[in-house]
Amino acid sequence: SNLSRCGFRGSSYLGIPFNPSKGPGTAHPYDSGHIAMTYTGLSCLVILGDDLSRVNKEACLAGLRALQLEDGSFCAVPEGSENDMRFVYCASCICYMLNNWSGMDMKKAISYIKRSM
Repeated sequence: SNLSRCGFRGSSYLGIPFNPSKGPGTAHPYDSGHIAMTYTGLSCLVILGDDLSRVNKEACLAGLRALQLEDGSFCAVPEGSENDMRFVYCASCICYMLNNWSGMDMKKAISYIKRSM
């Protein structure tokens, strides 16, 4: 499902540029959300006073769930990338800002954090 690819993306340098007047285009295979960009995008909205009511929270959480690995860590993009504590932090902040922790398996994430100490 496309939900596993949801989240904020860094820019339109890769994929199709946003153009609502032309309708949906063909998505590039690497045109997906990025965990750090999702964290940054939500943070900016919150700082600017947005209530996040227009954010598709379920899609963001589905995309986040797809990024968690078996060891409890998170990678940055669905295609795979490095995985470390930076992305666990991003995932935790995203869940906190959305007030919904269903975006991660908390037991696995906590276990990963403990093993990293």
